[in-house]
Amino acid sequence: MALINKSEYQKDFAVLPNAIFEDKEMSLKATGLLTYALSKPPEWKIKTKDIVNRFSDGRDSVYSAIKELEELGYMIKVQDQENNGKFTEVVYEVYDTPRKTKPLPAKPFTENPQHSNTDISNTEEIPKGISNRTPPFKRSGLPGGSTEDKRFTEFWELYPKKLKKKEAREAFKKVVKTTEIYSLLKAGLEKWVKEWNQWDDEERRYIP
Repeated sequence: MALINKSEYQKDFAVLPNAIFEDKEMSLKATGLLTYALSKPPEWKIKTKDIVNRFSDGRDSVYSAIKELEELGYMIKVQDQENNGKFTEVVYEVYDTPRKTKPLPAKPFTENPQHSNTDISNTEEIPKGISNRTPPFKRSGLPGGSTEDKRFTEFWELYPKKLKKKEAREAFKKVVKTTEIYSLLKAGLEKWVKEWNQWDDEERRYIP
């Protein structure tokens, strides 16, 4: 496990809100661990074993403080899943103000990355059942082939030059992976065709 500083303060010295020290629900050891973690640069990864070795409190005391900070909302546990289905290491994101909602799992950053003024961690919560990825084309089950085939037919009928249909279909399949991409492509083609109709034959010669 590791701790990552998620503070909004990104200077070369520690600036912490006084509310941390006025939180009466937080123990002294938890306050110490929190301020130590927040004193590191943003996105700096701190191994828990390094914390255990850094201070004399011992492993159990450190993990007890982590659990306390997690319960208070100053630390949030995240874990990402790789493409092969395996889970990455558990990472605790550290905040200078308590969080009541859990952010999306985010990929852990490499150890001791370059400092950046841009927060590239996505903490927006997405409701269950809603994906932030546009679904790919699915088989429609209707006569005449898949949705992909129907889309290409529409595209082909719109395109003014009917040359090398097989190659065009292969290129279409490689580019158009989602309904959103197709909608954008179709809208652009329709606009372009209107302009095409206003060109003379000489201008059209240079269009593939």
